[in-house]
Amino acid sequence: MADYVACAALVVRARSGDRAAYEQLCEQFATRVWKIANAIATGPDAEDIAQDAIIKGWRAIGTCSNAITFEAWICRITVNAGRDYLKSAWKRRVVSLVTGGPVQTETVPAAAVVAERRAEVMRVRKAVMKLPPGQSVPIWLHYFEGLTLKEIAEIENAPESTIRSRMKVGLARLSIVLEDLNAPNEELLVQTARSNEI
Repeated sequence: MADYVACAALVVRARSGDRAAYEQLCEQFATRVWKIANAIATGPDAEDIAQDAIIKGWRAIGTCSNAITFEAWICRITVNAGRDYLKSAWKRRVVSLVTGGPVQTETVPAAAVVAERRAEVMRVRKAVMKLPPGQSVPIWLHYFEGLTLKEIAEIENAPESTIRSRMKVGLARLSIVLEDLNAPNEELLVQTARSNEI
């Protein structure tokens, strides 16, 4: 209970413009923000996503309704910052002057199995990010961040049945896009969520 009270006080202070309070909130949930950013990209790109999410969060702190939802709220901002990163012109157009191909952010070669699994995980996560926000955000928050449907419904300000319906449509779309990955869609998402260490 003391953590909730302290967090609630920080949210109130941050909403009134107290940067130090916002910094404390961000430090409290930095691991979660970093995990999301690192699931979307690696190295400096993940750092950029995390930083962008923190900046966007500060600019939109007035929209955070309370301490209960702050963690999910900053996670949603991070997911959206990742989506923006994947769609950005910079990401699509940067090419290596040496090879003429896309710039690689990972320079250390990994074992073939780990590299293949990481590519699969990234493909699934990118496919989720390409879904419309109404589908991708609930799927991401539920499968990759472990939020309940009730928590997601509070964040989205929508009934649980609507969230469930959006997720069902999103999962159906993913099953078409990822049909070559021999696992049922929901099982694939659960496996991907467990692959944060890759």
